Amino acid sequence: MVDLEDSGFIIKDVLFWVYLNGMPKSRDVALDIDKELGVESKVVGRYRYVQGYKKGGAENYYSGNKKLKYEPASELGVRYKGAGLGLKPAYEPIILVQKPIEKGLNVAQNVIKYGTGVLNIEQSRIPYAKGEGKVGHNPHPNGRVSANILRTDEFGDGYDKFFLVPKVRQHAEEFNCHPTLKPVELMHHLVKLVSFENQTVLDPFMGSGSTGVSCLILKRQFIGFEIEKEYFEISQKRLEIIENQKLTKTA
Repeated sequence: MVDLEDSGFIIKDVLFWVYLNGMPKSRDVALDIDKELGVESKVVGRYRYVQGYKKGGAENYYSGNKKLKYEPASELGVRYKGAGLGLKPAYEPIILVQKPIEKGLNVAQNVIKYGTGVLNIEQSRIPYAKGEGKVGHNPHPNGRVSANILRTDEFGDGYDKFFLVPKVRQHAEEFNCHPTLKPVELMHHLVKLVSFENQTVLDPFMGSGSTGVSCLILKRQFIGFEIEKEYFEISQKRLEIIENQKLTKTA
């Protein structure tokens, strides 16, 4: 965010894509203490890593062979048993920035000249749930103004139905091996929020092309860059699939 601001952009907001099944990025430091002290940690059993995000039933919940489970053996290691280096991540930040409006122009004049500088609130509204009455002092027929919180799971606080954007299941597309694949539904929301039909969206780090897929579906122009050839080819294949689907529908 500091680099973006130093580059001349205005920080408008930070959206949070929140989820319950984040992957903890830590380790038991007590075992490292044993190693540094030259003490062999105790083997106390075996375990399999549980991949709870994989679909297909319980038979797919476990990865590979059982691994050895260790506990610290040194006195200092026992004292720090279970100590780690980080918390379980539960959100991904989405930094919303804006290029400054041209000097001497107001917002309306900037939109007239460049077509940018505002959020597409109308198209990114959150629809009312089925059977729900309209709310607010001036209810809009298309739903609520979207918030800066997007969710993947139901949190049980009464608002889940308005913000759910599920994560992508592992290998949802057989040919797509990108490690941080973003759901097209998430990109739909973001593309609709910052652009209007027939405008151009630029993704300088497009990965496997979820932004481009969303742009094609939502009738936006798209320009993407990707430094890794493998991911670039995956994105090309995904975009070709969408293009072929569109051609089939119009044929």
